[in-house]
Amino acid sequence: MAKARLENGEVVVYDSNSPKPFQIIEGYENDFIVGVSYWGGESLTEEEWESFGFYPYTKPEYDTAIQKISEITFNTTDNIFEATVVDIEWSSTLEEMKAEKIQGLKYLYNQKLSETDWVIIRDKELNQATDQSILDSRAALRTECSSKETEVNALTTKRDIALYEL
Repeated sequence: MAKARLENGEVVVYDSNSPKPFQIIEGYENDFIVGVSYWGGESLTEEEWESFGFYPYTKPEYDTAIQKISEITFNTTDNIFEATVVDIEWSSTLEEMKAEKIQGLKYLYNQKLSETDWVIIRDKELNQATDQSILDSRAALRTECSSKETEVNALTTKRDIALYEL
């Protein structure tokens, strides 16, 4: 379980059971010098971690495409840090989000098409026929991209656009 503590008025999360090294902060000196980094390691007990201001923090499960952590607060009853998860409020318009998603879609399919571009260029330069399987796979990619673009344009909420996987 991760730990967190209040540092300079903000909650700082340490992604390890034993944050190392960490800095001694005022109010949690415990015979150490404020501002000095201390290598606590795994040898400290929970009580010792708490004496330095560290308390358990469990990161909540949430969908990062549509949600975010708005704040982390200290629960004085349970002596743990807790996060509040809220839905993302997008500043972009629906049309802007669609355009951005479609731009990403076209970039993705351009990357896929670029894998065989050299074959097309070589065959054109040498005045050779391109293998039909390559032409068919490229046509399928373009058709698939077009279908996905139609799907994106049919979406009616920002949430649906954010959740749409390319």
